[in-house]
Amino acid sequence: VVFFNTGQVIFGWGRAFVETKDEKYLRSAEKAAQCLLESQGSDGAWREYDQYSRNRTYNVRCAWSLLEVHRLTGREEYKRAAIKNLEYTFNLQLENGWFKYNCLDNNDQPLLHTIAYTMEGILESGAYLNNKDYISKAQKPADALIEFQKENGSLTGRFDSNWQPTVKWCCLTGIAQTSLVWLRLYQITGETRYLEAARKANHFLKSTQNIYSRNKGIRGGIKGSYPIYGQYGKYQYLNWAVKFFIDALLLEEN
Repeated sequence: VVFFNTGQVIFGWGRAFVETKDEKYLRSAEKAAQCLLESQGSDGAWREYDQYSRNRTYNVRCAWSLLEVHRLTGREEYKRAAIKNLEYTFNLQLENGWFKYNCLDNNDQPLLHTIAYTMEGILESGAYLNNKDYISKAQKPADALIEFQKENGSLTGRFDSNWQPTVKWCCLTGIAQTSLVWLRLYQITGETRYLEAARKANHFLKSTQNIYSRNKGIRGGIKGSYPIYGQYGKYQYLNWAVKFFIDALLLEEN
């Protein structure tokens, strides 16, 4: 079992149910949520079975997915499990907003991609629960990243525990996700600095797109890294990178 992926597919099934009213999608979402429930540790973490999920802070996105199932079903056990994981995650946050155990491969210098996953999970959970303290936990890293956004809108691909950039390349997926977090914070708080940062980030992402290639696998896509030989998604165009980019553009338009 990969717990993170189990949480991810819940969003798709939940939305499919909302759009189609076909109960099979809701049943699948509930089965996945039940798997997360039964696999959760007593401390709120998901760590059994899967080496990739062990002590990975970004699994907090699964808490958000459980709240989505709670929204659809009203079953309180999903809400309780989500809160349990959120509280576990907060114990891994430093005073400056940085999170421990928050990377695919290097916990001392986590990827912006997984930092953003953690921010997303906490922010959307806090918004759903109408919990200002939870929202503030997501604001801390979001605010720190604003300080390190370059004039062209970019962010570097990894940050250490002092929020110092540790690489020269950019993680484009993480920039799109961070833009989403900033836009949601603008919606929630009304603070224009979040909107301005997101617009700069989206503008930078647009500048990295190849919209002229005859190759349909390249035209309009978003690379894993910029330059393309950076460590994340090296020499690849990622479907989830462009997915988050589309989400960010639509949210900015709204």
